[in-house]
Amino acid sequence: MGEYLYYLFIYPLQQVLSFGLDQLYTLTHNYGLSIIALSLLVNLFLLKLFLYTDQKAKEENELKAMLDTRIKAWKRVYSRAKLYAFTRTLYRQHSYHPIYALRGLLGLGLQLPFFWAMYEVIKSASYLNGVGFLWISDLKAPDSVEIFGLSVHILPLLMTLLTLINALYSAKSLGAKIQGIAIALLFLLLLYDMPSSLVLYWTCNMGFALLKELYKSAKAKNPPAKSTPRVLDTQALAPYRSTIALILSNLCLLACVFTPFGLYTSDLGSFSLADILPTLLSLCGFYLLASFVLIYLCNHIFSLPMLAVKTLATLLLALLLLALSYTFIFVGDYGAMSFFIFDRPVIATDTQKLIDYIAIPTAIILAIFAIRYQRAIISANKILSIVLVVSALFYASKAALYAQKNAAFATLATKTSDKILDFAKEHRNILVLLLDRADGYTIHKLLNNELRSHFSGFVDFSNAISSGEDTLPTLTSVIAGEYYAAYHINARQEPLAKAIAQGYASTLNSFHKAGFDTRVLLDFPTDPAHLYPLLDSTQNILFDSPYRGLYATQESQTLPLNQLISFGIFRLSTFKLRRDVYRRGAWLFIPAHLQTNHSQIYYALRPISEMKALAEHSSANATAPTFTFIHNSITHNPYALNAQCSFDSTDFISPNDEAFGLPQGHYNSEKCALMWVAQMLDRLKELGVYDNTEIFITADHGAQKTFLPTKSKHHIPLFYKPFNAKGAMAQDSRLIANYDIPTIFCANLEKGCPNVAPNILEHYPNDREIITFSTQGWRFEDHKPNAFILYNFHKVRGDMYNPHNWQKVDSSPTSLESTFHSHTPKKRER
Repeated sequence: MGEYLYYLFIYPLQQVLSFGLDQLYTLTHNYGLSIIALSLLVNLFLLKLFLYTDQKAKEENELKAMLDTRIKAWKRVYSRAKLYAFTRTLYRQHSYHPIYALRGLLGLGLQLPFFWAMYEVIKSASYLNGVGFLWISDLKAPDSVEIFGLSVHILPLLMTLLTLINALYSAKSLGAKIQGIAIALLFLLLLYDMPSSLVLYWTCNMGFALLKELYKSAKAKNPPAKSTPRVLDTQALAPYRSTIALILSNLCLLACVFTPFGLYTSDLGSFSLADILPTLLSLCGFYLLASFVLIYLCNHIFSLPMLAVKTLATLLLALLLLALSYTFIFVGDYGAMSFFIFDRPVIATDTQKLIDYIAIPTAIILAIFAIRYQRAIISANKILSIVLVVSALFYASKAALYAQKNAAFATLATKTSDKILDFAKEHRNILVLLLDRADGYTIHKLLNNELRSHFSGFVDFSNAISSGEDTLPTLTSVIAGEYYAAYHINARQEPLAKAIAQGYASTLNSFHKAGFDTRVLLDFPTDPAHLYPLLDSTQNILFDSPYRGLYATQESQTLPLNQLISFGIFRLSTFKLRRDVYRRGAWLFIPAHLQTNHSQIYYALRPISEMKALAEHSSANATAPTFTFIHNSITHNPYALNAQCSFDSTDFISPNDEAFGLPQGHYNSEKCALMWVAQMLDRLKELGVYDNTEIFITADHGAQKTFLPTKSKHHIPLFYKPFNAKGAMAQDSRLIANYDIPTIFCANLEKGCPNVAPNILEHYPNDREIITFSTQGWRFEDHKPNAFILYNFHKVRGDMYNPHNWQKVDSSPTSLESTFHSHTPKKRER
């Protein structure tokens, strides 16, 4: 329960303070001054609340003093029972309770959440290590000054002195003074050995509190001349203030909850199960914090005149109309997003700029006309709030169900990192390396003679093709054959998640039953909840890589709140503003000391580390035949490799990205992947397992739409090395699909694999044609539960780069059914 409260109330505040500290550092270039400035800003922001709580405490103390005087007089007259009865009646008449005496601590209570959040900021602020300020040598350690040979912490003593002066100066009663002294001594004990940066923050708070008391005292001694107060029509202002509060609440709901929840739950498999609930709670916490701050600023800090309040309400209504329009109508097409990185650059086109120029004045005009209908606006905002909250609850229930289902299977896999890349010297090995989104056209431009020399015994299928353009509808067929191509799954009307898991399981179980050790590193589109119950053995069937961080030292992953909230703001922004919010994947709220998108760093580490582990850590200690399937995303965003193949999350873009029509960063990643594949092959040769290993290197789909006649991402690499193959890399220009691979590796099993056709290389059709298609999206949510949404069907024969070899397929149901039936794979005869 305490952890949930932390993520709901403290963690969002911690992130805001961390961001504020970072922004102040960009202005001051001094973390000590930045901490002082942050303390000042927090105190200024809370000043009106402090004054309010001080006033309430003063009223409470005056009331208590009056009541105590009467009770003291009664003690001389009445007995204990009557005194108790009269005292209770007196308290009830004045709506008082002795516990209300603690209201004097409300000011301190307001500071405590900020103190806790600042403690968490400093605890995780590695950038403060060794940073000095004044006499302090390290802001991450207690300050120390040698006095008569003793190490004394000056800051805690200064903090205590300021607290004592404040308590003795501001308190009127002896009890209040004792209370203040006790609090001062308590904080001295708590903070004496704490990091000096935290003590500096709290010392500044105490200093500002003392200045506030001095200011109040001076103001009381010299009250301003009385003037006729400005009479505000509070009854007329109330509806506008309600409108402002509701609009601000809905804007925060859109930016912090509705849109981030939708994005986060659309790809839960990309995030840690343990982070799902904290992330959702923290987003709710950000909504509460942002709503409070904005409503407090707009409605309570300043006493605005009627005209200013109406103007503010009108502008906010226009902003809400724009936010709804851009969130639900003017969405924009930036390609698929993976780990918070878009496929395409975020640049406003001329058409989008025109939409901005029309939408902004239109929203303002509508708001000016609508603002007079306050009841209708308030009712509409309440309805909008309900719709957004219900939608967010739906997303949250989906996430909770996913976490519950997958948590039950998370412990089934035995994570033994030394076994995944282990091959057998005395037995056969089959290795399938799938490079997600590796592009066939690009990789052949990169495959020079020097690289080809490492691929001895390989066949380069230069005319290899993928049936689809996205991972979801294509990858299962790469491990389980054409029977699991998207159009055949649709024909069977099977639930997609179940059908995909069955495809994986059918192949893995076949090899396990044949005595092979199966070693698999998996990713989307399947997951443990669907796959593990179908497997005969979950040994070494992993979804989380054991190699992450093996070659790169980075900070651990944090919750992706900066990216999620930035995306919420991105969606409700105009087209022209979106580029400034996205910042080429760095997003709006990424702290400068991280230099880049933290999630981009974290998620890029897995595939890079896996590839380098393949090249350097493969071993040859297995005692049984092995079947290894590795789904690696080094050639998929987020990208983080520079031209020298070094990890670099800021300099990963190549001029060839634009020249080849590739996503930014793809060219370097594909070049480095090819280099590490060559090193892996050399490693297998050194280990003495190269000859007895059958190797497949391919992709689920391509990356660019520039060169094929259909302007599609169907060209993939497909390199194949049979057992004991020798000689220079050969080239085979026959048309072949990545779903043909299972027909080759399943031929090694006496009984084959379920629903997999005979070996394509031994039964190649004379006039072969392959069906290709496009899909509505790469996520499950983009499709029906029991069917992929497919369109743009083509049949291709021969050379895929010859426009005459492509034929568009009639999309009528009868024609498609006939086409798919003619491409039903023939099962292997046993």
